[in-house]
Amino acid sequence: MVHGADFAAAEVVRNRCSSSTREPCGGCHAHPCSGVNLPPQGKAFLLCRNLHKEGAIGAPSGHYSDAEIADTKVKAEALAADVEAEGTVLVRNNDNTLPLAADNKKINVFGWASTAWLGGGSGSGGVSGVNTDLLAALTAYGVAYNTELTDMYKDFQDGREYTRTLSAWPEQSGRLYEPDINNQTYYTQSMLDNAKSFSDTAVVVIGRLAGESNDATKQQYKRTEKGGNIVVDDTRTMLELTTEEESLLNYVGANYAHVVVLINSTNVMELGQIETIPSIDACLIAGLSGSEGATAVPEVLWGDREPSGRTADTWAYDLTTAASYANAGMEGVGKYSAADGLYPADGTTNGNLDTPYPYEQVSYVDYAEGIYIGYKWYETADAEGYWDAESNEHGTGYDAVVQYPFGYGLSYTSFAYSELKADARSVTLTVTNTGSRAGAEIVQVYAAKPDAQIFRPAQELKAFTKVWLEAGESKTVTLPLDDKAFRYWNTKTDSWEVEGGTYELRVGASSADIRLTAAVEVNGTSAPNPYAGKALPHYTSGKVQRVPDAEWETLLGRPIPADTVKIDRNMTLGELNHSRSPLCWLVWAVLTMLLNASYKRGKPNLNVMFQYNMPLRALAKMTSGAISMGMVDGIVLEAKGFWVIGLLKVIVEAVKNIILNAQLESRLRNS
Repeated sequence: MVHGADFAAAEVVRNRCSSSTREPCGGCHAHPCSGVNLPPQGKAFLLCRNLHKEGAIGAPSGHYSDAEIADTKVKAEALAADVEAEGTVLVRNNDNTLPLAADNKKINVFGWASTAWLGGGSGSGGVSGVNTDLLAALTAYGVAYNTELTDMYKDFQDGREYTRTLSAWPEQSGRLYEPDINNQTYYTQSMLDNAKSFSDTAVVVIGRLAGESNDATKQQYKRTEKGGNIVVDDTRTMLELTTEEESLLNYVGANYAHVVVLINSTNVMELGQIETIPSIDACLIAGLSGSEGATAVPEVLWGDREPSGRTADTWAYDLTTAASYANAGMEGVGKYSAADGLYPADGTTNGNLDTPYPYEQVSYVDYAEGIYIGYKWYETADAEGYWDAESNEHGTGYDAVVQYPFGYGLSYTSFAYSELKADARSVTLTVTNTGSRAGAEIVQVYAAKPDAQIFRPAQELKAFTKVWLEAGESKTVTLPLDDKAFRYWNTKTDSWEVEGGTYELRVGASSADIRLTAAVEVNGTSAPNPYAGKALPHYTSGKVQRVPDAEWETLLGRPIPADTVKIDRNMTLGELNHSRSPLCWLVWAVLTMLLNASYKRGKPNLNVMFQYNMPLRALAKMTSGAISMGMVDGIVLEAKGFWVIGLLKVIVEAVKNIILNAQLESRLRNS
């Protein structure tokens, strides 16, 4: 779940994740941008950055008055609420159940997760604490919730036992807690009767926690009895509903007039039961609300705010349909042979847990699915007829596989598209609010080349914009297409190239909801086809769920990497002891000393651990512009043993970087 005006960025860079769809990491690292024309979350980051810069955060006492600090806090909390409201994704709304009626201010909140609301993930995507959770937000909004239910959940299990994935095993941080609705030890008959008398509206909260260093598990580790043993369900993954959650949904569906499901999860999930269980009226993906953003959830539920977020990934009924699934999780991790003595199987210990343990192997993961990740896989597979034989209770073909497409989200109003005009530089169209209330639409432009000679996804998102419209209002919007709209990376020329010819520009409300199309002519760069003469049947067809090693090597243009440390941009700081530079050896020695010292203290230094495992190329991404990629290349030369040339390159590139940064800052200030 990402804000509607910035949802596509999540598809750009992905981490290996438990859902096997290459989910983005949960907000690990923000970009040090200027804040000009940013969506709300960009402005939120800028606000924090400027407060640090100006000294409001961590400043000497008296630098800012108490009144100024209080005013900044109020503004920051309001901004957090804006981000949450505009990022919520409405994925189901039968019979316009949402927004709830203004006079309906008493509800039952079901689901243990309602008492352990998640503000963030873990690792770099975590938050220090949740100051305002869902229940507090309801109270602040003036909604009464059934405390008999919530008190029972708190007594059953008072919070998660493990809240940080970096200090727990996956089966610990991923534990699921839920008493069975049929167990009268917890849900007594009087409690259930009281709940129905209290309100005819049920909100059910489903929560999942995964994060940095821990994949979501392929089994469910559950606590279904207070203080009881952990129950293992080998038939369901952590990202599916538990049998207890499914029973709960069946119960509320049969007993309540209005049923709303709230998803408070770090990951995409399998949610097919939302559609198959009778009388589940609405579903809102609230995502992760930060420390304060939950205040906006009731405002969305009761219609004071519009849910204008869109899905930032494809939500499939079965996550094993993802192209990356075969290369994900434990089955996707390979072990290098003859790697003893190489990092991290060189005595390095993992200090995340209470008892540090040594790494037993040097692992690798093949990203053999190539460019077919997320919607680029699901839409290409559909275009190639890969899903044609699929049929189940959800539908046939694509509809049997994909529950919520990339870029999907409902609104409290409706929109129509018309009058499309397009060329290779821009797309212009008219958007009309055809509903009875104001709302925001996210217009998306996808580029496709059905006759492409260079294999590519069936379509790719190239532009998007948020359009706010009053009821009945129309606006003409123009979405510019930059020089990246039609290009691809050519491994033969080692540069970006454009395949010339006719492209389709598809305008829609999601990757699967295309409303208008236009054909445009694009001039190419006449570069040679880098795959000419190569047998790549799985990649040219997009059927990449099981790519043979031989074809994977053909695409790579070299054998699958051997078990040796290669000195290049991908070398980690923890591997610098394999370099040919005394300076690099010194850096490695200092980091190793600091890391080992923290292990001995019994409290691993996570910052040092992060740096130790960071590739050299990340220095250009993680230093707010202080180190450029050119400087990284100089460091690589130094590591290869070209001591003088390497240092000179670092110095020259550093001067160039200072000049470029100054020019960029000047442009941003003047824009």
